[in-house]
This record gives sequence, structure tokens and C-alpha cells, in this order.
Amino acid sequence: MKITSPLLFFVIAFGVVGCGNDTSSTNQSTTSNASEPAATASNLPTVVLATTGTGAPITYKDDNGNLTGIDVDVVKAIGAKEGFNVEVVQVAWKNIFTGLEQKQYDIAVAGISWTEERAGKYALTNSYFSNPTSLIYKDESTIKPKSLSELGNARVSVLAGSSYEKLLQNASVGKIMPVDKGINGFIAMIRGQADAYIHSNINLRYFQANYPDQHLQIQIVENPDEPSAQHVMALNKDNTDLLEKLNNGIAKLKAEGEIDKITNKHLAVAHMNPEEKQ
Repeated sequence: MKITSPLLFFVIAFGVVGCGNDTSSTNQSTTSNASEPAATASNLPTVVLATTGTGAPITYKDDNGNLTGIDVDVVKAIGAKEGFNVEVVQVAWKNIFTGLEQKQYDIAVAGISWTEERAGKYALTNSYFSNPTSLIYKDESTIKPKSLSELGNARVSVLAGSSYEKLLQNASVGKIMPVDKGINGFIAMIRGQADAYIHSNINLRYFQANYPDQHLQIQIVENPDEPSAQHVMALNKDNTDLLEKLNNGIAKLKAEGEIDKITNKHLAVAHMNPEEKQ
């Protein structure tokens, strides 16, 4: 099948949360208190935040090449409430936890979902929104799965090393097709090389909105209330003071409805030409 030019753009410059580009890190400095007097902002501590920048609407680059997205804006909003500035750096997904362990930055966010393994190794914040695992496939597809158990012998592309790959393995799916970048899994599905692609619901909704001509269907296959459906931030376990600030900020933002506003703001990006945002 011929791939349209927007899709070719995605191949070059786009990805899915949890899939980095080949650049290990690129500094993108910003603060959460730009509206305050410079002297006030300069007196605040700076927290270094790592994200992939390759998975709109959760993490991506704006028109000026600055790292943004739901994850980044949530942390900035917390910083404004809890009294810290935010410096954002770009890190490939394959390096994001290693860099955290080496204390190259303070927080890792990249559409990170809660898992028991991660909770054992890192300090994870409380959930700031739910983003359940979902499948995306073409309406013309012969498969119409309502759950992972209904996939049978279907070919399913998935980001290698992700929690989604483990879900497929546990469900004994017929053919699991790991890819090094999430966008490659999406492309495999579009080209008919895979029957479905599995990832987080919000990212798949972005693809669906940007490619209406592909007639894509999305099926949630995870209870949105499950711990594994929750998005969290990862820190080193000894960073207890920052963990407390983040959890306090998350609670305040939820109570004020700010996280919903941030999410809706970035989901609106899905209704624009991706070339206008990258």
C-alpha cells in the first residue's frame, strides 16, 4: 500500500511515547514560573525533567523545537505550585531509566505506566491520569478483538521491551512483532504487515485523528482503573522530598481540574497537520 506523505513525515520525525530517537539527550531549558519576576524565579531550585519528545500528545516538540506535551506541562504546573523551576532534556526511551539511575536528571516522564517491576526499582508518583492499553487496527481488518484473549493468531506489532509486549506474551498472542520505535509498529499495521498495533489509548487516538482516510478503529483492552493503566513519574527512591512535592502538586491539579485542561489542550494538536507541530 502506498503511504501518504504525512505518514512519511512520521517515519522521519515522529514516534510514540516510550520510543526515543537516536539522540541520547538534547537540553531544552524552560521554567515553570515565566510569569513571575525574574528575581523570584531565579531563587527557586531547578528540577531536571527527562522525556523522549517523540510521542504527541504526551511528549513532543512545539513549533519552536521546545519539548512540550501533557507530561511536561503537568510537571511545570506542579512546579508553579510547589516552588521549583523545570529544565527539560530529551532522552531516548532506551536510555531513560539508565540515565535516571545515574542521576543525570531528577524525573523521568514519557508516558510511563505503573508496573510492579518499576515500583520495585524506582519511586513512582501517584497517578496523574489513566491511559489504558488499547489496540488500533483498520476497519477492514478481519479481526475485531474486544480483548487480548480474542487476538488468537493475529500479528500484533509492539514496542520492544515495553509493558505492552509483556501483556501480549502473557496473553499467548499468536505472533508478536517487536519494533525498536513505536512509529514502526504503527506503520507495520498501516502497510498490512501487522493486523493490529498495541499501545496507550491517548497516543492511538492521536494517530486515529491524523489519519481519517485509514479508517482506524481503537479498542481498549485494559480496565482504566487497573494500576498498569496509570501514568506516573519515575524518580530515584532517595529523592523523597521531590516525590512529596510531585504528589502534593498532582492532588492539587486534579482537584482544580487542571490536568483535564492540560490533556484536552494537547489532544487538540491531533486535529492539526503533524507537520505544523514538529
